[in-house]
Amino acid sequence: MKILADESTREDLRLMLYGGPTFRNTFRATLDIPNTPAVARTHPQIPRVLFEILSEQHLGGNASNILRNELHLARANVGAQLHKVFAPPDPYLDPWMKPYLEHVGSNFEFHALDGLSSRFGAGFPFNDERNREQRFSLNTPQDPTIEPMRKHVEGGALNDCDFIVVSEGMGELLKQYNVRIRQLFNPTSALHNESALEALKRFREGRGTDAVFINEKEADQWIRIMENRMEMGPFKDLPEAKYPSPFLKSAQGVHIDPNAIEVMNGNHRRWLNMLPPPEEDYVTCHSSVGCGPEGGQYLLQCQGQHYIACADTPTEEGARALIAVLGTTADVRSDIRDVIGAGDASFTASILCNLYTPLEDILRTKDQSLSPPKLKIAAAAFHAILGRVFGEFVYHSETRDLSGVPHEAIPQLLDMVLEKAIAAAHHITTITKRSPQRIYTDPDWKFNFTMWELER
Repeated sequence: MKILADESTREDLRLMLYGGPTFRNTFRATLDIPNTPAVARTHPQIPRVLFEILSEQHLGGNASNILRNELHLARANVGAQLHKVFAPPDPYLDPWMKPYLEHVGSNFEFHALDGLSSRFGAGFPFNDERNREQRFSLNTPQDPTIEPMRKHVEGGALNDCDFIVVSEGMGELLKQYNVRIRQLFNPTSALHNESALEALKRFREGRGTDAVFINEKEADQWIRIMENRMEMGPFKDLPEAKYPSPFLKSAQGVHIDPNAIEVMNGNHRRWLNMLPPPEEDYVTCHSSVGCGPEGGQYLLQCQGQHYIACADTPTEEGARALIAVLGTTADVRSDIRDVIGAGDASFTASILCNLYTPLEDILRTKDQSLSPPKLKIAAAAFHAILGRVFGEFVYHSETRDLSGVPHEAIPQLLDMVLEKAIAAAHHITTITKRSPQRIYTDPDWKFNFTMWELER
């Protein structure tokens, strides 16, 4: 994007937008922005300066949101003992991190990505066809990170890591230097095609242990991109992958929706056909689909068996009760509603769950009466519930990260989620095949959870 000074007037500045989400989908458009007195005094020559004058500024971006969440969890002594961060200098993020690093600097090791600069963008709010707030975003281009990462991979910086969090897959780089490591994908929208095809290739080569965490629209794209590559048909002719809520809600209560279960089973099978995970002896989450207000769907595996676990978002009453747990010092309020960053907070919960896997060991210590099936249910429930809790906090805050949650409250909060996961296991008791039979409805936070085995 650029400012068209020759076409601007005293009343409006004209901004030219050009580019597109993929190389095959380009556009050009103009946007007239009010020429306010502050803008006229400054006379900006580039869009970044213009937006700094006009806009309410927020830190953002998937990687930045996740890093800020990880820093805040570290302040609570939760998470990895060492985080390796590969990033360019950032004039906005670096000052934000400084007070955190005074407390947890020993837990973070920074590696510069040479030649890259931080991105900026502008978001214009609008309501979609379901009256949900969305953003039309304008962003500076996504610089590739592969070549700047090369020297770090070649030098062995990843060799002692448990896994890496990526928005752009590094499969070919990892293969070239024979680095065996699991990637946790939270892919940038600019590189969805490339990320989906790389994940498919790694699994087909027998190197696939990667996990993918995306929203329902992205999951549909990924499935059809991969099926198209496997010559199952043209992208536009492949059936849309939908992820409806398994919970049918009415005045009579909450019930299982058998039609939704059938659709969900079919599309999660399609995903498994493309990206079959390696067998593990404990419950492992290898993908999840975020469904906005409908919650999240988690695809898990244990000893060759596959499971779907679902939790929806708390009701308004439940959200108020959840927020009340934080006390009066929290910068989280039920009257705030901002969708930006909520999905990244849910992904942060998945990172935490992967770090502490096998969760069964923690749960067994918490409640020794849990049978093997109940341990599986509780582990799956912890994944699903924590994702909803973290996402709900960010949705009801203006920070777009978890920093509105007092760090002193986080350990107690995690214990409460463990207790609710165990309560769900004791209520559901057994894992049924093809369709769930029971729903756990939390009496305090008013969310629903269910789980069943997905037959291949």
